[in-house]
This record gives sequence, structure tokens and C-alpha cells, in this order.
Amino acid sequence: MDANDIKATDNIKIIRFQKHLEIGDFHYQKKDIDSALKNYFSALKIDKTSNILLQNTFYLFCTTKISNLNKKTMKEICLFFLNEQNIRHQLCFRNSLKLTTFHKNKDYNEKKLDKCNKLNDKLISILEDKVLQQILRKCLLVDFDLEIFLTQIRKNLLENYLSKKKNSIKKIYKFLICFAEQCFLSDYIFKSSKKEEKLLSRIEQSLYKKRIINEYDVLLISLYKPIGSLKYLNNQLSSYNSKSKDFNNFLKFTFRNPKYEHLLGNKIKEISKIENKKSVLIKNQYEANPYPRWRNINLPEKIDISDFIYQNTNNNINLGLEKKKILIAGCGTGQQIFGYSGINDVDIFAIDISKTSLAFAKRMTDKHKIHNIKYFQMDLLNIDLLKESFDIIICSGCLHHMEKPFEGLQSLYKVLKPDGFMKLGLYSTIARSSIIDLRNYIKRSDLKFNKQNIFRIREMIVNSNNDEIKKLSQTPDFYSTSSFRDLIFNRVEHTFDLIEIKNEILKQNLRFLGFDLYSNHLQKFKACYPDHNSELDLENWYKFEIKFPKTFVSMYNFWVSKI
Repeated sequence: MDANDIKATDNIKIIRFQKHLEIGDFHYQKKDIDSALKNYFSALKIDKTSNILLQNTFYLFCTTKISNLNKKTMKEICLFFLNEQNIRHQLCFRNSLKLTTFHKNKDYNEKKLDKCNKLNDKLISILEDKVLQQILRKCLLVDFDLEIFLTQIRKNLLENYLSKKKNSIKKIYKFLICFAEQCFLSDYIFKSSKKEEKLLSRIEQSLYKKRIINEYDVLLISLYKPIGSLKYLNNQLSSYNSKSKDFNNFLKFTFRNPKYEHLLGNKIKEISKIENKKSVLIKNQYEANPYPRWRNINLPEKIDISDFIYQNTNNNINLGLEKKKILIAGCGTGQQIFGYSGINDVDIFAIDISKTSLAFAKRMTDKHKIHNIKYFQMDLLNIDLLKESFDIIICSGCLHHMEKPFEGLQSLYKVLKPDGFMKLGLYSTIARSSIIDLRNYIKRSDLKFNKQNIFRIREMIVNSNNDEIKKLSQTPDFYSTSSFRDLIFNRVEHTFDLIEIKNEILKQNLRFLGFDLYSNHLQKFKACYPDHNSELDLENWYKFEIKFPKTFVSMYNFWVSKI
């Protein structure tokens, strides 16, 4: 094929790509979502370099209803996205689960598994399903029926392995790897029995004596605990190279990445000692359970800072030519950083109280070649020690875990430039009423954070007669140890209502610029309060939240600037 043939082929591809986009747009405008999605996907298969097309098609897949007519196409699209890297796969969990063999065999329930622990053809077809395996690797399993099923599978596999049926698990080697990665991702939240613990100790004792890597031994242990905890195998695991690419990827994810994060953590600068007693409690919590643990994320489009500010605050300002600085206070494991990494020509300062969280964030930003981030371990109360002032400050989900949240806000105010903007995120007392009830129960019962009490509270939630409490089992935070601890067992947490927030931001000479929330909430609000700029009045929002108490179920995320 000569150069002219290559050019002609490329032109044909461009024409086909544009045609699929045009047909997709036509069907979308006609509200024929299935046909629109099919054409957008056809365009992606020709050229997936457009991040906007990739993300928009992914969102359309996540929100499209699966039917018998579109199921085959939806499964093809599902596998395409589950194999992509720069995608926030958790968003497609619900639809992806509906496309699994497990979902088609809901009758294959816990009781049947309990009676029959053989790896028969039907069970193998469920476990070897490619969609299920990719879900296990990429998403938290936000489905309690699936968790029960896998908990029983895990128990059966352990029993089989230590019986005469030992070789039977070789039929599901790939599933074992995917399942082990899920258990690491969810911080081993699945319930286990004392019998399982005894069986597991037999495998560990055998490994300890042999000091030779047996992949099935390692995988079964990894269904219950991190393999990094097997200190006697550290040297062997560090140098081990499997014939299986999947096993090597598993080792990287569950063993080598955490070791590398430890090295990164040692290089992160500690600006100040953490001395406040409440801050120390929070530091220890997030060192033990960095939150959230995540694997993939969608990368934002590039945007100028002035356009970013206008989109979020409706303010048109001339920021001058000097390079701008953004502070992310309480950056955690780095998901927030990616949300602002698309802003052109800025330096981002990321601080957190937990070095473990910072190291996780550092590894992820390095992986995605984002190099304009400076990481510091420090208490927000000592932010002045950075000797910097900032054009934008992001502090979402941090202040309400401080002993005195508004003292933290005062610290941020001091380092915000006069014409700067600040985004705050605070928990709502109204929206979190059921969580507050649970936290009060835990406090009255003096329940400490441990495995037994996690199992106890999770079962209480699942079996609750209170619908609002039961709904917590439908949220991702219910399905990993770190996120469940953050949700229910957090050592320090405050909640607020909008009148309290209004009074406090006025006291601190800040102007409310509006909420960052889904457009449907804003549309509903404007239907109730249609006056011009009514959305800038927090008393209106207070009344609205009383009427619609789940509006801010995540938290109040809003923008302010100095008066």
C-alpha cells in the first residue's frame, strides 16, 4: 500500500466517522437514544481520540435503559468501556451488572451454593463471564446480592482447595485474579467466618514453610487479606514474574503499587507536625484507611482559568498574565486533583493530613503524567506556613472533619487572594439525618471500629425497617472498608444547615456565589423560586431543602469569594 492508498483510506475513515456522528446527533434530537448510542459507538470504534465523544458516549451508555432489543449492542459497548483506562467505571456499574451471566441467573442463590459447592458448568459460566470479571477489576460491587453470592463462592473455593477437589479451582484462574483485585479494592469488607480463618491459616502455614510462590495459594489468601501482610514472602513477591500477564498485573495492583506508594510517601514534605488532638485522630484514620481507594478516572478537557471561573461562579474577571495558583486543601487520594488538572497554566498545591493518602494521589498523578502538582503533608490550620496566596482554593469534604471547622475556614481565608474564589464542601444535617442516627447509636453502644462491628452495622443497615437507613446499602460507600469507615465510623464529623452556613460566611466577609449541583436540582429550585438571582439567597435554599431533604445528600458544594 503506497502513500496515496493510505491517504485515501484515512479520508474514508474520516467521512465514515463524521457520518456516524451526524446520524447519532439526528437520532438523539429525535430522542431515539438506542440508535444515537449505536452510531456514537460506531464513531468511537473508528477513532476514540476525542475525549469529549468518549465521555459523552460513556455517560449515554450509563443512563440508557437495557432492553431485549438493545442488549447485544449494549454488551459490546459495555466491554469496550470496561477495557478503557481513562473512564470512571463506577458510573457504569448498574448497567454493566445487568449484562452479566450472574444477573441472568439470579435464582442461583446463596442457598443453592451452600448445598452444592461443586464448580459445575453453570457456575463456571457465571464466574468466567467477561463482563463480571471486568466489573470485579474496575468497580466497587454496589449490589448486596452479588456480595452474598461472592462471599459464598469464596468460602466454597477455600474448602475445595483444602480438600480432594483442589485442582478444580484451576478452571477459574482468571476469575480468581479478578476477584482478588476486587477484594483489595474494597479493603476486604466481605464477611468471613472463624472456620474460613482456620482454613486460611493452613494455607499460610504451608506457604511459610515452603517459602515458594504458589499462585493459587497467593490468590486465595488475597481474597481475605493483602498479600503485603505476608512479610515472609516480600522478597519472593518483589522479584516474582509469572507466565501470566494477568497475575503480574494483579501483583502490581495489590503488592507493588502499595510498596511504591510507601517510597513516595517518604519523599513528601511534612510542613508541620500534626498536634491538634482531633486532627491526630483523623490523620490516624486516613493513614490506616486512605479514602477513597480508586483505580481509574476520566481526564478533564483543557480549559483556561478565566473560563473555568466563569463556568463555576458566573464571574467575568481579568486575572492578569502571572501564573495562577490553586490550593486543594484535604486532597485525600487525589480524585479531586484530577477535576482541576485540566486548567491551563496553573500550579496546584495539594495538602492533606495523611501521608498515605498523599502518596496514593502522587502515584496516580505521576501515572497520568500530571506534573504541576506540589504535595505537602500538613494540618490545614497551619496553611500560612506554605507562605503562598492562592487564586482558587478547593476545600470539599475536609472542614467538617476538623475540631473547629470555621477556624479552618479562617485559615483558608487568610491565604485567598482578594480577587480569589473558594469552593467549600460541608455535610448537610438534613440530608444526613439517617447517618447521624447511626453514628449516635454507635456512640451510645460504644462500638469501636473493627471487623466485627463493621459486619454488625452493615447487617443492621441491610435489615433495617427504616427505608432511609436501608438505602445506605445502595451507595458505593457501603461497599469498601475505607469508605464505610468514612461514612459511619468517622472519628470527627460535623454537619450544618444553610442558615448556619449563611451566618458564618457573612461573619468571615465572604459572598455566596452559588451551588455546584446537578442541573435538575437547580431547575426544580427555580420552579419554586423564579425571581432573578433567587439561587444566590441561602434562605431560599434552606426552605427548598426542608421540602426536598435529599437535595444535598452528598454535601453542600458551593463557591464563595471575598466581599
